[in-house]
Amino acid sequence: MLNAETGRFRWNSRCFFSLSALGGLSGLFSGLLGVGGGFLIVPGVRQFSNLGMHGIVATSLLVIALISATTVAGFLWSGGSLSAAAWVFIAGSGCGMLGGRLLAPRVPARYLQLGFALLAGLAALMLLGKTLMSLFPLH
Repeated sequence: MLNAETGRFRWNSRCFFSLSALGGLSGLFSGLLGVGGGFLIVPGVRQFSNLGMHGIVATSLLVIALISATTVAGFLWSGGSLSAAAWVFIAGSGCGMLGGRLLAPRVPARYLQLGFALLAGLAALMLLGKTLMSLFPLH
């Protein structure tokens, strides 16, 4: 839980274990499936702490940025190269994250939570549709 006087987490063993386990699961699923930053951190931190939605969104964006940056750096370090389209995507993602971070304080926390839930549900439906299409081709 957040300390009301300092605005920081009270780092006891329960807080440390909960957030470490959430971070570990997020990293595991990010590595295995390419998801985890937003899909696990947002609901997990919301469930296990009293951090506000704006702080949760900022934390999630930072985790996504760090995972993405280390992945790209590792790929480049190993001799890979990115196409111009990939660099445009990276720049667009960075601008989108910064824009979202600037816009988030102006959006009520309830709407941020609802928007996240709707996007997560839409992503799940799209993945389900893609899976079903590959299992049952139309031709």
